[in-house]
Amino acid sequence: MRAVPMLLALAACGRWDFDERAPLQPPAHVPDSVTLDSDGELVLGTSVIDTTALTIDGAPLSRGQLVAIPQLGAGPELALLQAQRITIADGAVVRVSGVRGLVILAHSVDIGGTLDASAAAVTAGPGAAAIKAANGVHEIGNVCDSGGGGGGHGTAGGTGGDSSTCTFGGAGGGVIGDDALTVLVGGASGGDGVTGACGIPPGGGGGGALQVSASERVSIAPAGAVLAGGGGGTGGLECGDGDAGSGGGGGAGGAIYIEAPTVMLEGMVLAHGGGGGAGGNGLTQNGPVGKGGDGAPGTSRGAAAGGVAPAPNAGTGGTGATGALAAGNGMTSSNNGGGGGGGAGRIVIIGDVIDLRGFVSPVAR
Repeated sequence: MRAVPMLLALAACGRWDFDERAPLQPPAHVPDSVTLDSDGELVLGTSVIDTTALTIDGAPLSRGQLVAIPQLGAGPELALLQAQRITIADGAVVRVSGVRGLVILAHSVDIGGTLDASAAAVTAGPGAAAIKAANGVHEIGNVCDSGGGGGGHGTAGGTGGDSSTCTFGGAGGGVIGDDALTVLVGGASGGDGVTGACGIPPGGGGGGALQVSASERVSIAPAGAVLAGGGGGTGGLECGDGDAGSGGGGGAGGAIYIEAPTVMLEGMVLAHGGGGGAGGNGLTQNGPVGKGGDGAPGTSRGAAAGGVAPAPNAGTGGTGATGALAAGNGMTSSNNGGGGGGGAGRIVIIGDVIDLRGFVSPVAR
């Protein structure tokens, strides 16, 4: 378990428009002009929150509200989910998708299951950065394909592996935003791999942007989790004509912002980068023919593994970053390089009383 700095940042300088409870600092990223007015308790089982359509499992809410709001300052638009009390049931998996980052707002938020704003493989998470790392480079016939770079966010992404005979790998994405998450935005996507004729192996999507704000408490149970991992890069493709390509880079971890007077965290909060995809092999004289392995998503305690290459002429993918561990570069090979690993995301936890018995990675600011 990693120690997390405590931020004492709740002052009596405003109020949330729920009822006549004690005045507190307004929630981050939400303009003062937004009316926060909802009642009742919202209990979520396994479901999908769509921040584009503003629905849960394809339907509008019957209790609480899910609306689009501007982000305070110059940040991208957000989706706001609010009720008096919001609970994610034990064992439930609530997946967040769509173009907008999500802000959850209530008096109390209790997470017994998983709240997941991670990328879905090559599809970026909700509110991810609208940028990507550099693509790999294709130069000669069916050879010389370098890997795509890993996406960047709180830390830089890894560089794509070179094709040692002729091309350099795509550059990893640099650090974007700031550690305080002044703007709520997720991670950048990984750069694409390349190939001669087989198609494009996409880079992993960037992890999404997620905020949980409560006027009383946020509680994450021992089996609960809040995730915003980057997606794994696609392995280099092989299409049966002697051609194969390089791996795509992993997506960077996203953004998680938690604020309440009391934060009880016994579960897991993660925003790791995804692993890079491995290069493929199309020629039997080089070893087993096949597609390169896809990189793992950044949704586990350990670093996301890069994809495994089928033959020695192809490079493995770089490891995704965790914060304590930097993103790995894609492996250089004679023909098809591996994709770089995605950079780590960012986590901010703010409260008067913060009880962190769980696992937080990268370390919260």
